[in-house]
Amino acid sequence: MYISIHNLASKKIFQKNNNSKKVFALNMLNDDIVNKIKVYPKTSIKKAVTFCEHFVLKNSYTNLVSKNTIPIIYKTHFLDSLTLSPILNVLYSRKKFSICLDMGSGGGYPGLVISLFFSDFFFCLIDSINKKILFHKKIQIINQMKNCCSLSSRAEAIKGYHGYKNSFDIIFSRAVAELPILIELCSPFSNHRSNVILMKRIEDSREEIKNSSAYFSDSNSKIKAFYYINSKKKGKMLMVVTGKQKCD
Repeated sequence: MYISIHNLASKKIFQKNNNSKKVFALNMLNDDIVNKIKVYPKTSIKKAVTFCEHFVLKNSYTNLVSKNTIPIIYKTHFLDSLTLSPILNVLYSRKKFSICLDMGSGGGYPGLVISLFFSDFFFCLIDSINKKILFHKKIQIINQMKNCCSLSSRAEAIKGYHGYKNSFDIIFSRAVAELPILIELCSPFSNHRSNVILMKRIEDSREEIKNSSAYFSDSNSKIKAFYYINSKKKGKMLMVVTGKQKCD
């Protein structure tokens, strides 16, 4: 299954209106993303603005992401995270509630961003760097978010805990590790109904898939679909892995 998602707009999502107030410029986003976002309440947009403003401020004195990416942060991080939105609508259009895990959430991408727009889903964000988790919790308090929690830990440390083991409907991962390692990290948290959605660079994915062929042949899991964010030759894609993993 191959679904093409058009290239994301390169312009910033913030502009100044006539009143010099910052507004969320939906017209700067990709049409496919915009159509999905428009169905959500205006409160979600306001929370997204708050998130971005606090993120840029926090990152000015504490590295949540590389300062080199700040000039293009809305495209490389925020909009990149929103590419999950239409896919979640497709995969879970008939399900009212899902429990999600963001593996290695970093500064909140994609889990914290997506949680602003999917109020019917519950998101657990884990990262080993405590200052990033503290930032998550600050945003959750400011935005009064009840569908999201954050934990400072490594996946290996909590994989056997009740409430985490085989407990998640959806597992996200963005720029964490190569595919064989990543699947092993996600496997204890997934079950036979889970979808593991991996954000990968297209140019790296072919070799990674090849290196993971032995794993897939020994397990009940498989690559279900590729969703291309950019062209099929370069850029990024979302890889959906489904099925019960071999580790319990």
